[in-house]
Amino acid sequence: MRALLPLLLLAACATQRLDADKTLLAQGEVARLATQPPPCADARPECRQAQEIRAEACRRQGDLPCAITAWQAALAPGSPRRIPLNLAAAAQDAISTGAGDPATNAAAELTAADALRAGNPADPAGCAHAASARLTLALLTPPGPTRCARLAPLPAVCRPVLPRPLAAALHRSCP
Repeated sequence: MRALLPLLLLAACATQRLDADKTLLAQGEVARLATQPPPCADARPECRQAQEIRAEACRRQGDLPCAITAWQAALAPGSPRRIPLNLAAAAQDAISTGAGDPATNAAAELTAADALRAGNPADPAGCAHAASARLTLALLTPPGPTRCARLAPLPAVCRPVLPRPLAAALHRSCP
C-alpha cells in the first residue's frame, strides 16, 4: 500500500494540473502554457492530454516545432485519431513555412502517417501524409540510391495518392 500512495498522489497532482491547464487554454493563456513543461511525461491518459493542451498552445503561439514535439509526446499506440492528424498537420505546416528542421518535420509527419495507417492501411489521410513525408525526405537527399529508397512505393492500397508531378519525376529518375 505504501508503494501505491506516491503513485496516487502523483496522478492526483497531474489531474489537478490538467484541469488548470484546460482553464488556461480556454482563457487564451497560450504563452504561459507553451512555455511550461507538462505535469508528467508518460503514457497515462492525463499525461497525453496535458501534451495535447501544450501542443495546441504552441500552435496558437505559432511555434510549430514546439507543437510537433508536444504532439509526438501525446502520440501512443491506440491514441485518438485527432493526435496523429494534428501531428501530421503541424509537421506539414512546419515544412511549408520553413519552421524548424525539415528532415525532423518530415520524420514526424511520417510517424503520424504510420499511426494513421496502423489500424487501416488504406487510411486516406495516412496515405497522403506518408506520400508527402517521403517526398520531402527524398527532396532533402542528394540524387542517387538513398533518394530512391526514400521514395519506396507506398503499399498498393495507397496508390491513388500517387503520382503527383514532382513525385512522378523523382520516381522516373530512380533505377
